[in-house]
Amino acid sequence: MDNIWTIVLMVAVAIPVFLLLRWLATRRAVDQARRRRGDH
Repeated sequence: MDNIWTIVLMVAVAIPVFLLLRWLATRRAVDQARRRRGDH
């Protein structure tokens, strides 16, 4: 049953990576919105 640990490891790595990517995408969208308004 080593496959369970492989799945656990993949999930444990994927969750922080997914959250980091979503946070970066949110920041990029906020920066674009701020730039579009003209607040340089």
